[in-house]
Amino acid sequence: MQVPKAKFGLYIHIPFCQRKCGYCDFYSLAQADELVRPYLEALRHEIALYGLEAEYRCRQVDTIYFGGGTPSLLNPSQLESLFDTLHQYFDLSTVVETTIEANPGTISMEKLCAYRNIGINRLSLGVQSFFDQDLQVLGRIHTADEAQACVRQARAAGFNNLNIDLIFGIPGQSVESWWENLRLATTLGVDHLSIYNLIYEPGTPFARKQDLGKLTPIPEEMEAEMYFSAIDFLGRHGYQQYEISNFAQPGKFCQHNQNYWNGGEYLGLGASAHSFIDSRRFWNVADVHLYIKLLTEGKYPCSGEEKLTLAQQLLETIFLSLRCTKGLNIDRFCHRFGKDFLRKLIAVLENLQSAKEEPLWSVAEGHLRLTPQGFWFSDEVFSQFVLAASIDFKSSQPILKRSPTVCP
Repeated sequence: MQVPKAKFGLYIHIPFCQRKCGYCDFYSLAQADELVRPYLEALRHEIALYGLEAEYRCRQVDTIYFGGGTPSLLNPSQLESLFDTLHQYFDLSTVVETTIEANPGTISMEKLCAYRNIGINRLSLGVQSFFDQDLQVLGRIHTADEAQACVRQARAAGFNNLNIDLIFGIPGQSVESWWENLRLATTLGVDHLSIYNLIYEPGTPFARKQDLGKLTPIPEEMEAEMYFSAIDFLGRHGYQQYEISNFAQPGKFCQHNQNYWNGGEYLGLGASAHSFIDSRRFWNVADVHLYIKLLTEGKYPCSGEEKLTLAQQLLETIFLSLRCTKGLNIDRFCHRFGKDFLRKLIAVLENLQSAKEEPLWSVAEGHLRLTPQGFWFSDEVFSQFVLAASIDFKSSQPILKRSPTVCP
């Protein structure tokens, strides 16, 4: 009997954008058109390097995700060339989901139709807000009208798996305007929403403005109200929350991201991309020039790697499982790591619960789950568990971030 091939996800990083947003801490370059062609050539070399390895010849890709940066800056012929190379070196016969992130300010009907023809079946639009005032604060290049028009164009082009990103906690944003964002999203009939609270990441222009008193975050109590009201509103409109920040209509969960959260394997290609294969994490150089140079010389652009220790596997199992509404499978966890760590996790939750009015967690059907209140305080849960478990957790992955703010 033939053994089924192992599956993995494929992430491809396109690090270019028209203008870098002040809150974004992902690796990207603005106004670097002269680097696009050599970068894509280097990317094709990297695809070939991995595709020729025996380890990947015996695997099948089941999801593909183009992230950035702003992948929608690429023209259709550039994307098509990348797909040709992927088909040449990887088994794509079982791919069920191919996503591209897009900025509404870089999209046209021509591009959308070309995406569908190439084989892209899921679109993730970085709308962030349907209000021009919010978009100006965030430094976005599109307008509110363009955002709505882009959603309608995507539908007309045949996309029936459509996500939009929305940000809450924007300076000057009101609870009422946030509700209107949610109302517009549901009225437009998007299939999936990712909602993120604005984070002032160290080293970003927003963080510097905050330090100088030029940008004032809204009160955390207002942010919390926005988050909880979104859970309630979206639930009443048929969207199921399946992760801290992600909501979808039935059958429209993002399969690529679910693979991350389930501890699945993935290969990241492109500058700064991360990979996780066979309990080994490795990551590429976060420098486009060095990335191009290394691949031009026929070298892998890997910057570092680590084999996850059992302690790291334990913590990541907890962090990733509790991000999701299905929660932590208790029997599976205890079988792998023992009951002592489960007791420590429950002790942490009980200790935090003593200072909170609303329940933070529950146990049902063999799973330990965080409640919406628990999601909001998940950073505390995770950091307190690290201390309680007395584990020195060192990882290249920013696991303890409540909700990464996306930027396409």
